[in-house]
Amino acid sequence: MTVGAFCERCGVELEPGLETCPLCGARPGTTPGDNGEYAPLPEELGRTRIPAREIYRRTTLLVLVTALVVVTIVDVAVSRTLTWAPIVWASLVLLGGAMLGPLAMDGFARPFVTDLLLAALLLLTIDASNGAVEWFVPLGLPILGATGLIAAVVTLVFPRLRTLSSSAAVVGAAASVCVVIEIAVSRWIHGGVVMRWSWIVLIASVPVAAFLVIFEQTVGHYIDFRRRFHI
Repeated sequence: MTVGAFCERCGVELEPGLETCPLCGARPGTTPGDNGEYAPLPEELGRTRIPAREIYRRTTLLVLVTALVVVTIVDVAVSRTLTWAPIVWASLVLLGGAMLGPLAMDGFARPFVTDLLLAALLLLTIDASNGAVEWFVPLGLPILGATGLIAAVVTLVFPRLRTLSSSAAVVGAAASVCVVIEIAVSRWIHGGVVMRWSWIVLIASVPVAAFLVIFEQTVGHYIDFRRRFHI
């Protein structure tokens, strides 16, 4: 192999003299077949490939079920009965729905709206656990709505603006969410808008976002970071 060669299968940069890729084990010159897929490696023969979505679904279900069992055991062991565990059950079920629901939906709008509704129900459940709804409407709902709107704008609008960096958009969105959170919290606590720290985050995000845009439009065009960092 020559200096600077890359594995044709996984894209990892290969050092001179290697006969196989250290990551996937493919030999130099391995090419995909007519269907665009590579032939399986010897150790992969006989294995059943599980789609990434199915792995994510199974892992999420396993974590949620384990959490439900642990919560129940702890509550019964401490209180000798079920006291706060049902509230956590409801929260975990809503969280699971928010994580697994989008897998059964296509596009962006339906999964996004579903996640927002489930997140709102989760916050409402937590707030109502004390017997009354106190902070959900004046605090949780505005923060959730504004955060959802910002996320929708970043997801739908910014990818169409090729001159802007997606990383810069995320930085700007995070700073905007900080502003929304401080406004909602200050109105809830002080009865009015008090800006103490979020404006600092917002101003600091401007040069960071500018750097990301300039970097991606200059240096980023000449460096394949996926291959460089083996991802």
